Amino acid sequence: MRIEGIVADLDGTLYPFPENKNDIFSNAVARAACNLGFEGGYEKARALASSSWQKYGSEIAVFVEEFGMDQAALFIEAHDIGSAEMIKHVQPLRSIFDTFNRMSQHDRVAILTNASHIWAMRFVQHLGLGDIIAERNVLALDHPKINFVTKDRGPETFDIAAKAIDVDPRNIVVFEDSIGNLEHAADLGMHTVYVHWGKPKDTLPPYVRSQVATPCKFIIK
Repeated sequence: MRIEGIVADLDGTLYPFPENKNDIFSNAVARAACNLGFEGGYEKARALASSSWQKYGSEIAVFVEEFGMDQAALFIEAHDIGSAEMIKHVQPLRSIFDTFNRMSQHDRVAILTNASHIWAMRFVQHLGLGDIIAERNVLALDHPKINFVTKDRGPETFDIAAKAIDVDPRNIVVFEDSIGNLEHAADLGMHTVYVHWGKPKDTLPPYVRSQVATPCKFIIK
């Protein structure tokens, strides 16, 4: 294929998640809930956030579903708090910078993440990509065009990313650590790459074209 653009996930793709990532984010959600009016206290909020992941697949959902808290406000507050802590545990990799620097011409690189804009921009800067990836091409879950539509729900967000960098989806390579998300990118004809950070899959579904340890292991000319 002719690669003219990159769409990349952020967390777990451009850097490996810290071992204690769930604890860090549960703590952040608990603090955010208390900041926004949860009256049960931090310890109860912390326990709820942890159990919410098991019940809903999201640390935030329990406060929305069972306590009526505002989802967008809690999402943004938790990611603001969580990114400030998580970033302390992430070491930028020069190889990631070099890979994306080679594709930086003509704004052909986009970040598509289920995190918040605050979180995404902090990590883009921390990874040394601030001068490579234009802020307008950092598409977080609270971006007006994304409007909290997660990547697992369909190809819509990948189509938005392709339009943002003005590249035919068939000429875009997508890096993701979530195999399920890649199915929707493949629906648009994108070249799908699973990033496993040293834990490759023995078998992959047919919509995943290849797997690599890190994005820099994928040869882009």
